[in-house]
Amino acid sequence: MENTKKYADNLIDVLKQVGYDPSEKIENGAEFLLKSGLLFEINRRILHPLGLAFCVIKETFGDGRTEYSFAPYLHDNRLEEGGTIYGEEVLYGGELTIQEFMNDFGMGKLQERQKSLGYIVQRSGKPVNTAE
Repeated sequence: MENTKKYADNLIDVLKQVGYDPSEKIENGAEFLLKSGLLFEINRRILHPLGLAFCVIKETFGDGRTEYSFAPYLHDNRLEEGGTIYGEEVLYGGELTIQEFMNDFGMGKLQERQKSLGYIVQRSGKPVNTAE
């Protein structure tokens, strides 16, 4: 029981670092997705192969405060044959960030979902046939 409490306390600390709020709202989704590495992974696995990318704008104010927001557009690289790719340094940093997030929180959440629902990714019970 003590290990479970310690795990929960550590988890809350990690989540607070990336914007967790007990009100069940993440006040700054752009910052959360950026700092957790989830935005990197969404772009790398889904959007970049399609030539698209979500972009985040970082604004630093005179008082030292920093705010993150999503750009009001998707970066569109669909006409380029290879689409968008990361430079090696950004790629390594993104891979490291998402791995740390998954180790600290993500894998445990996926295991909870599997145990609770019997699956991780929800799928329709009906076959999807796009060939028609």
